[in-house]
Amino acid sequence: MKLFRPCVQLAILLCIVLITPLSAHSVEQLFMTLENKGPHWSIQITFDAGYALPELRDDAKSPQPQRAWLVAKNAQQHLRLRDEASKYIYATLTVSHGDKQLPYTVSFPDYQSSPPSFPSLLNGGAYFNVVLTAPVIPGSSGDFSLAVSSAAKPSFVVSHSVNESKSYTVITPGSTEVLFSSSGNGTTHTPPSTASSGNFSILKIGYLHVLPNGIDHILFILSLFLMARRWQPLLYQSLVFTLAHSLTLALVSLNIISLSSWTSSQLVEPAIALSIVILAGQNILYKKTSPHRLTLVFFFGLIHGLGFASSLEPLIQDNTSSLITLFLANAGVELAQITILALAWLLTMAWWQCDYYNRCRILLSGAICAAGLFWLLQRLFFT
Repeated sequence: MKLFRPCVQLAILLCIVLITPLSAHSVEQLFMTLENKGPHWSIQITFDAGYALPELRDDAKSPQPQRAWLVAKNAQQHLRLRDEASKYIYATLTVSHGDKQLPYTVSFPDYQSSPPSFPSLLNGGAYFNVVLTAPVIPGSSGDFSLAVSSAAKPSFVVSHSVNESKSYTVITPGSTEVLFSSSGNGTTHTPPSTASSGNFSILKIGYLHVLPNGIDHILFILSLFLMARRWQPLLYQSLVFTLAHSLTLALVSLNIISLSSWTSSQLVEPAIALSIVILAGQNILYKKTSPHRLTLVFFFGLIHGLGFASSLEPLIQDNTSSLITLFLANAGVELAQITILALAWLLTMAWWQCDYYNRCRILLSGAICAAGLFWLLQRLFFT
């Protein structure tokens, strides 16, 4: 009975580690920008092209399609992409002003040029822009709100500016959010509840990027924890990792360094997987922290920062003039990191000094190493 509780905890962790790497591509959030100009409003969505197709949308094991995949499509295939994206948007998003639902049209501005001009994001993924637009009802007043169907899977991150102030709102599936309010004389303002929640929304984006969506980042943090449960080496590793990934995230955001989509998909993502393999492997080979451990953690932190920049790029590009958004998103990442360490600490509190803890630590590190190796091969040869 003494072994029962830790064995159950270990079994749960092993199931999480071994099953979740099979989910190669899932869309957690879609970025959109709201503009309200004169008699019209428009919403532009940076849409994951692979998510437009039902057969890829519902298959979490499919790797994310790359931009080259999208560019290589023929006219008929592009037409199907647009048709399926339109069907999804009409079924998912509802726009209302006051007590009236607003009909809108969907267009694809990237296809107005020949060949189409698709966005190039750091992660190398296949994206196209989708624009929703409609006239504002003359003389109308009330709240302009956006509702997301409960059947949707990703959240929608909305950037909107009212009276020269920028705000962000995260709309989760099954919820409705007010983006701005207008009066009959044409003036608009952001409701206090919306304005005050903008900073929290950015913090939430950073947090959700790790928990629960960033399984590779979770395993990396667990690898730090499993080397030594003592507070001093754990604190040093955590601080060094935080400093490193904050540094590269800031450099990318300030356009001091830049990454091509090829570099992100072909180098950064495999390197993140390799960092998990190496750190988890060290946990197996060494009984105490290696002298070079902090150097490795710092180097890998720089790489993870590039990965964060790639995932948060639409947010960064939308607000390049302000470091507040960057700080809040990074703070969300740090809060998630603290949550992971705290949960791991609590799960092992009652039995970490027992003889069998080290065997469990090595077994779990081996599972994490195997997951990292799976990702490494997948990202090198199957994306």
